[in-house]
Amino acid sequence: VILSIELGLHNLATSEQFDLTKIDGTDKKTAFRLNYSRNLMARLFWTSFCCDRTTAATSCTAMLYNISDMIVDEPIVKDFDDGVHQTQDYELFKRWYTLTKLFERVLMKVYRPPGKRSVDDESLELDLLNWGIRNLNATLPVESKFIRFFKIVHAYCNLLYLRCKIGFLDLIEDNIQPNFESNSNPLSTAGMYYVTKFSKDVIENLTNGEENIEHIINTHALLHVLVLLHLEMESKKQITQENSAEYAHRVGDLSVLLRLKQEQFNQCLELLQQFRNKWWFSAAAFHLFKTLTEKQSTMKFSPTTLESIFINQGEFGEKLTV
Repeated sequence: VILSIELGLHNLATSEQFDLTKIDGTDKKTAFRLNYSRNLMARLFWTSFCCDRTTAATSCTAMLYNISDMIVDEPIVKDFDDGVHQTQDYELFKRWYTLTKLFERVLMKVYRPPGKRSVDDESLELDLLNWGIRNLNATLPVESKFIRFFKIVHAYCNLLYLRCKIGFLDLIEDNIQPNFESNSNPLSTAGMYYVTKFSKDVIENLTNGEENIEHIINTHALLHVLVLLHLEMESKKQITQENSAEYAHRVGDLSVLLRLKQEQFNQCLELLQQFRNKWWFSAAAFHLFKTLTEKQSTMKFSPTTLESIFINQGEFGEKLTV
């Protein structure tokens, strides 16, 4: 990203404004532009832009590009090399680029410090859901492994958003069915329904037995699924112990639900174990959750303690180190 900025790739101007015959060739920015095609420079810039947004969405780093400072066309088909793969290359990159734009909006909406968030982005939830409807069609001219990868990234983007919208009461209630009628927030009003849906998307697309795209975002998606599964299982178990008759009447056969959630949890752990030789982060996460599940039997949670996870995460961290 820094190199891209130093080369001025964020300031290529629009295709109509960009004229190599009118620029000075004495500095490194101009020399670079004179020696490489504009299409290549556009691809380099947008690749670095996508890396910037993806890194921010997975590593809690600041976004380095300010989109308001950029003067560059959005990627188009002709930016990609001519040939039989041009359309596929463009279709793949367009989906990756638009997903990272959703990452950007999620980060600006719920992860920026209070007072600096984009409170006016009212269409975000609908756009998150509609992206999947419009871009994950199996008939697209791309390989199936890329479709599966985009399903994982799309699910991760939604879970990244939902993680900030799910509270203690959501974890213990039934999954509310989504309602799109006169509802600008269909994602958060049916939060656990979509947590379940997108968690299933992550697990199924990583365990289908076919070749997958190897990317660190797979690990981050698994971690979100594991955390939300763990909190949901523990919340339901503790509420059942405290108020078993009334709660069991509302949620139906809780033992079947918990068994299903535990199977999903175990699947995620197995996937992390498979990834640990490829990504050190996967190895660290696997050992963390393994330790967590081993200590779980000796830890005594109460509904009050679980609710404090959402209010005072420091207290929960202290309990895990005991």
